[in-house]
Amino acid sequence: KPRKKTRKRRATFTFSATESATFTCSVDGGADAPCSSPFQKRFKRGRHTFAVQATDSAGNVESKPARHRWRVKRKRR
Repeated sequence: KPRKKTRKRRATFTFSATESATFTCSVDGGADAPCSSPFQKRFKRGRHTFAVQATDSAGNVESKPARHRWRVKRKRR
């Protein structure tokens, strides 16, 4: 995951569950979509939020998604 403030635009997130599970991810408050680890994406400058939520094989959905917030800063000239 990126540091809280970074100039790097590409971010990689790794995640897992203690038991067999599927995952949904959300970027910047967008709709949840199926995803897998590692999740990689290129971001523009500004503030961002990544959230991931697990669902186990019995259909139990994690009550609170794991979140990471950070900001991509302008590159030095």
